[in-house]
Amino acid sequence: MIICETCMKIHKRDTTSAIQCKHCNQIIGCFWHQAAYTRVHKKKELRIHRDKMHHVCPKKGNKWKYTVFLGGTCNESEWRNDLIQMLEINYYNPVVPDWTPECMKEEQLQKKKCDFCLYVITPKMTGVYSIAEAVEDSIKRPEKTIFCFRLLDGRDDRFTEEQIKSLVQVGKMVERNGGKYFDKLIEVSTYLNKCSFERNK
Repeated sequence: MIICETCMKIHKRDTTSAIQCKHCNQIIGCFWHQAAYTRVHKKKELRIHRDKMHHVCPKKGNKWKYTVFLGGTCNESEWRNDLIQMLEINYYNPVVPDWTPECMKEEQLQKKKCDFCLYVITPKMTGVYSIAEAVEDSIKRPEKTIFCFRLLDGRDDRFTEEQIKSLVQVGKMVERNGGKYFDKLIEVSTYLNKCSFERNK
């Protein structure tokens, strides 16, 4: 499969010849346009702890794998599903059907246990608490904090120019505090997978 980094749609075609995304007209299927797409594994053997929504991707040959906490925009945003397909490390997904006090305690526990805390902000956000969390974590634990925002979420949801300017400044603030700041999911996955690879050399 190929996933278009512009519209984040998955295309059921595995090819190196040039093809065009029917959703956004972006050229996605050519090695000369690596910035526009990333290959996605067709299938992975996944083991899911369904009570905690904790996904474990068993990669053979790895002695130890990092785990990333997937914080940020919820509200039926699909960014977690898009990122998970590109990850080669473990992750903890805090999104559950029914949010309870126990879920909140588990989330706080996992944020401390996970090797990285990722906060992805998309136009589907309805509050700003995740932004505050990202800034706080970049101060308290900068070595494990990653901030990212997406310009689009679906076909119709998008940030305004003023919102984008504000989010860029938040990203720079996270960087100044010692955290990582990216503006594309593929950059996030590349960084996380590289950290895992370096750990397992």
